[in-house]
Amino acid sequence: MTTMYKATVNWSGFPGAPGFTTLYATTTDPLQAGADTFAAGVNALITSWANTLPAGVSVQVSSEMPLIEDTDGELVDILNLTTPPGAHAGALGGLYSGPSGWCIDWLTSTVAFGKRRQGRSYVVPASTEVYQTDGTIIPATLTAQRAAAAIYAAATAFNPVVWVRPFPGDDTTTPPKPAHAGLAVAISAARVPDMAAVLRSRRD
Repeated sequence: MTTMYKATVNWSGFPGAPGFTTLYATTTDPLQAGADTFAAGVNALITSWANTLPAGVSVQVSSEMPLIEDTDGELVDILNLTTPPGAHAGALGGLYSGPSGWCIDWLTSTVAFGKRRQGRSYVVPASTEVYQTDGTIIPATLTAQRAAAAIYAAATAFNPVVWVRPFPGDDTTTPPKPAHAGLAVAISAARVPDMAAVLRSRRD
């Protein structure tokens, strides 16, 4: 059983807003200092994201930092950040497609419950200025975002993780899928694919 910080990045300024991105890290002692440090790391990451967003869209780390147990997702406590980070507004051209942008794959070296575990964060919507004529991402954006994601993944001031959510089991499939508890898995690296990503749900 591991207690995790849950950082929420709030998105605003687009049709269908608000949206959110959730990132996790294992707790450190003292809890308040750890929460503030983790929030600062998330804030540094999304500062780079803002450089890909259209004007009017903004991202901001929530001032609240819940603590949850990885095995069952139960809420343990809620901390308030000592100095909540400010919002980061996009400044690129205003043209964009609401459900499309780019993404980060959070890689791990852990195999759990029959799968190699990884997470994904979607940066959506992104300005059309980040795309090349073939629909891939411009090299300057790829370089900057890969560097920012790598810094986050390799952080030592906090411990970023992917949360494998608990699963109740499903006996309607063949073969049946067994139940399992949740698990916090350490992030070992990050990958930013050279391709546009489509967000099907604001829960992704």
